[in-house]
Amino acid sequence: MTRWLKSLLFTGVGLSVFSLARAALYLTYRDTFSTISGAELAFSIIDGIRFDLSILLTAFLVMLFFFNLPLRFANARIWQRIWGWGMYVILILLTLLLAGDVIYFGDVKRHMTSELLVIGNDAGFLFEMALGSYKAHLALFLLFAASLFLLWRFILERDLRESRLMPVKFLVFAGFMVLGIRGTFSDKPINIIDAFESGSTAQSNLVLNGAFTLYHHARAAKNTVNHHFYTSFEEAQRIAKTSLKEKVEGGRMKDEKSSLIPHPSSLIPHPSGITMLC
Repeated sequence: MTRWLKSLLFTGVGLSVFSLARAALYLTYRDTFSTISGAELAFSIIDGIRFDLSILLTAFLVMLFFFNLPLRFANARIWQRIWGWGMYVILILLTLLLAGDVIYFGDVKRHMTSELLVIGNDAGFLFEMALGSYKAHLALFLLFAASLFLLWRFILERDLRESRLMPVKFLVFAGFMVLGIRGTFSDKPINIIDAFESGSTAQSNLVLNGAFTLYHHARAAKNTVNHHFYTSFEEAQRIAKTSLKEKVEGGRMKDEKSSLIPHPSSLIPHPSGITMLC
């Protein structure tokens, strides 16, 4: 079995995990998706693969690059195991994230976004909850992870067969990776808003997955949100009591004087219906 075939099988297994998560979401919350017709359901499943593949290849990017490096030493079994099992660990983490997203969806009727990034000291509480209320879910997850381990080992440990024209195939595979991550032939890669083109919130939520929404919300927050943490309560209180005029004249907001009133283009609709300020 060539490295290319193994890579495609790993990717296929990953997509199957995402499809199972989508099926679990649909079957668990049938009432939420009851307005979706049969044709819309089929479209959601097919279009969802585009979003699944985008985040899956983003997560696998480094591992797949080194796994398929077109150099002779990259055929060594130890090299293949390092990057192959690295992909397995990433997929298990994605599976855990998707499982949590299905449970989370029942409370808020949307996918997980930036909430996971601000868990902080609540990690212990979530761990206790997993061992309490969700013991059955945890056991099912561990069983699934063990089954996935056996399948992954079966694929990874197959005898490696040399592939001809390795550099050419590597370039083709790189092109597939870029296209898969971008999810489109247009000049802009797909984003959360692209899933809402249908105009149906239910259908859009079925197209999306929690890993994709979390990743893109995290990127947006990193690029647009500037959190300022003060060293003391007195400092925060002093700044809060300082008038806007004094701040501008003092140079604190000198460069932001023209942006005190947000431009309409900086307001973007959020899938939940809340307008966000970029």
